[in-house]
Amino acid sequence: MINSTGQTALDIAVFWNHRDVANLLQTDSAEHNPDSNLRNFFSLNLLNRCSDKRKDKTWMRNKVLASNTRFIAFHNLSALAVKVAEKQSNSRYMLSKLEYRDIEIYMAADPATVFLGVVQEDRSVPLTFEEPGLFAVDLSAVGEATVLGLAPGAMLMPGYPLAMQLSPEEAGIYAEARSMMAWHDRYQFCPTCGSPSRSEEGGYKRVCQNMDCRSNNGTAVYLHEIAFLSHF
Repeated sequence: MINSTGQTALDIAVFWNHRDVANLLQTDSAEHNPDSNLRNFFSLNLLNRCSDKRKDKTWMRNKVLASNTRFIAFHNLSALAVKVAEKQSNSRYMLSKLEYRDIEIYMAADPATVFLGVVQEDRSVPLTFEEPGLFAVDLSAVGEATVLGLAPGAMLMPGYPLAMQLSPEEAGIYAEARSMMAWHDRYQFCPTCGSPSRSEEGGYKRVCQNMDCRSNNGTAVYLHEIAFLSHF
């Protein structure tokens, strides 16, 4: 985090020659960050997003139903999360990851669902279908108490500042998931003609349902990538 002049706590400690504090901050940063790169806290995402699979409806449907696939639930843009025991982790919260059977009854209503990627342990090894998949799903149409009941002891994390207490790996996943949920929430209607739109390509594209709309004739683009993270 930085102050109004763009300085971090480490910058200030170094400027005023507080060596003990600077060393402590540098050591703490090395222990908490899984890589050595200077980066935005929400920019680390170790998932393979498999963008080449987004247009494959059969692959996507099978991945949704796979036994090792997990879902991050959102309710009015707040993510379902649980508090982590301090002795177990450096982070204070972690995202709840639900199985399909936990939310199957709600999936029948076709909520906004976004494919976040798969967990690939070794990027040098070609992907198979067996890698665990991760999706985000919007359960805002379900009662808040019902959503909280999906994970015992869970809470609905409203974002900043609690999201800063996720692990760096989960913070990056959370940032992508929440930005996508915000995008789907705000753009349920075509910006060209105002007709309802539907989600396609794993949740990264919305298409106008009015077939006469010029956005369906190659004259308008309606992709989330245009404004990724603009709503986070």
